[in-house]
Amino acid sequence: MSNKVNYCEMKLAFVAKDIDPSELIVYFNNFLNEHTHLESRSGRKHPIEVVESNFVTINQYDPEADIEREYLDDKGNLILTDDEIQEAINKGLIGEPS
Repeated sequence: MSNKVNYCEMKLAFVAKDIDPSELIVYFNNFLNEHTHLESRSGRKHPIEVVESNFVTINQYDPEADIEREYLDDKGNLILTDDEIQEAINKGLIGEPS
């Protein structure tokens, strides 16, 4: 096997229903951490390392009210209301503010 290192950068967009934005970030980051190999058609497993992962956009659309809400600021920080922060704390997704 060669010592060449391949670098791949991709943009992934997806729709997730019935999940709030703070859960989405935690679950997606866990997914990336758990998937450390790619399997080729021949069945060989190739190790991968995620070197960077960031969210560019997280929006939520309410079709009944026809309202779209952005959940990330310009720096990629999650924007939550006080109630949403408390819910995320209760679910164990984020820690108590210091």
